Formats: sequence, C-alpha cells, structure tokens
Amino acid sequence: MLGSCCREPLTCADSLHPATSADQASITLNFSRGASNVLGQYYQLLRLGRTGYSRIMSNLDTIAKRLADGIMETGEFDLLSKDQGVPLVAFRLKKKVDKHGKEVERSYDEYDVSDRLKEHGWVLPAYTMAPDAKHVKLLRAVIRVDHSMTMIEKLIAHIHEAMQVLKLQESAHLKKVRQLVREKMQPHRAPDNPYRQVKTTGQC
Repeated sequence: MLGSCCREPLTCADSLHPATSADQASITLNFSRGASNVLGQYYQLLRLGRTGYSRIMSNLDTIAKRLADGIMETGEFDLLSKDQGVPLVAFRLKKKVDKHGKEVERSYDEYDVSDRLKEHGWVLPAYTMAPDAKHVKLLRAVIRVDHSMTMIEKLIAHIHEAMQVLKLQESAHLKKVRQLVREKMQPHRAPDNPYRQVKTTGQC
C-alpha cells in the first residue's frame, strides 16, 4: 500500500515550498520519528475518500448497535453510551433489588465480568469514573474497523455465558452463607422446634 503511495507523484498545494531556497525534486516529511504512518494515512484518505470512510463508519455503527442490543438482552446491564459519535458501547450492571424493591449488593461487579471475558480472549476494560463519581463502575467495548458481525455475535454469546456463571456462583455462595447462618443459630433454637427461637443473653 505504501509502495503505491510512493510510486505515484503526490499532489501538493502551490503554497507548499521547501524549507531551503534550492530546488527540491520531492516533498518529504521530516519529524523526529518515521513518517510512514502519516504517508499511509494520506494514501488511505486519497483511496477511500469521504464515501469510503462514510461506509466504514456506517458499518461500525451497525455493529455497535448490535452489540448494545445483545448486551441489553441479558437483562443485567444498563447502557451508558449513546447511538452517535464514536462507535463504542459503555455499560454497567443494573442495581439488584429484592422482592420488596430494596437494593441489595451483588457478590460480583464489572471487574468480575471483565475477568470472565478474558478467559475467552476478550479485553473489555472495567474502570471507575472520575473522582466525583467513583461509585460508578462500567465496562467499555470500542468497535474497530477489523471487527465483524460474526465476531460481535461471539462476544455477545460469551457475555451471556459470563453472566450465567457469575449468577450461579452467587447462588452457590448465598447457599453456603445461609447454611453457615443456620449452623451458627442452632444454639438459639428451641430443641423441640428448630424453627422457634428462644431468648438468650449470649453473644451471637
């Protein structure tokens, strides 16, 4: 790609003159680092144009919307990003409430979801917000030009799987806690009826 760019003469504005007074056969880019990336991007702009980049961004937007829909299908997340601008999806876990509508704490958070996805090779960073909103945790997925709809479907499937595993672990953890509580409460139960508590002044 870069070879094609260098083989063909580049179009420059008439006002662009060399830094020296001597005649120059070519225009070069002089920086402290190599300019190959700049030349490559210039070639991409000439080759694709506005129409090509519009198609690319439209495709990325479609993929981002599909990912957002797939995440919401789990019923476990709130979407934080908007359907405009940079093609990314930002989301966080919903607040968990009991049958009385009271908020209860989960045994896992966004960092645990991120760790589960790493087991399948996905890197979805989890982090907290600015100092004034440190209580807000979120996950972020940025859609790149090399992402396809097939790849995103795999990611959605792994997000569903991760949530199923985490919920199973949470359920097993709660069972162990309840069992431990029942065992510790046995001395405070009536011997003839384990479901009836007895008064005690002992430390619980």
